[in-house]
Amino acid sequence: MAQYGQIEQRYGKDGRPEIREQVARALVARCVTLGQLGRMGEALAQCEQIEKRYGKDERPEIREQVARALVNQGAMLDQLGRTAEALAQYEQIDQRYGGDANPKVREHVAKANNSLGFRLLQRAKADSGAIGLRSESLDRPNALFGKALDSCAQDDRAIVLGNVGYVRFLRGDRTGALEATRACLRLGRKHALTTQRGDANQHPLAPQDAEYLAMLDSLWKELHPGPEAV
Repeated sequence: MAQYGQIEQRYGKDGRPEIREQVARALVARCVTLGQLGRMGEALAQCEQIEKRYGKDERPEIREQVARALVNQGAMLDQLGRTAEALAQYEQIDQRYGGDANPKVREHVAKANNSLGFRLLQRAKADSGAIGLRSESLDRPNALFGKALDSCAQDDRAIVLGNVGYVRFLRGDRTGALEATRACLRLGRKHALTTQRGDANQHPLAPQDAEYLAMLDSLWKELHPGPEAV
């Protein structure tokens, strides 16, 4: 944290593009670190400072850092239970950067779309109640996960594939669910399995989630016969 502050003090007013980019990176890293330390108020303030300072900068490298900061801001709002603000943030990221020419910027848009889709999917499950889950309530999450899959970073691909498979399963597309979930487990291995089990256990639906968990276990045994792989 002291190092990030020193970079800001020393180079914050330097107008050279390559220096400006490094300062932006340091401020975003400071924002992430503050969030990891649980200092959410300071982290959110740092994100707002990044937006104010660099939000109108058109250089691709700077846009990438601003997009990253906004995604982290949305995630922190979500952790704080400020769900409506988090969803609005994710929407803004897509509107602002969805057509960006820089693939690295679009990777952050994919993160936002994946997070937005997941929250909307879980809301649909929670709101289903006695009437059951309506297929049309999953149309938007399905579309968002598809968009995320088109541009996500390789490190995020397993989690997005997991969401694609899960929403397909809930929509009744068992063939498509098998395909995406198999790819998710092949890529993400045990971590992906644990994540998908946890997702299915949020606002569980009967009988869909029990059937989904059975499909997960079957696919895992297919991919990793014998003792579970780590």
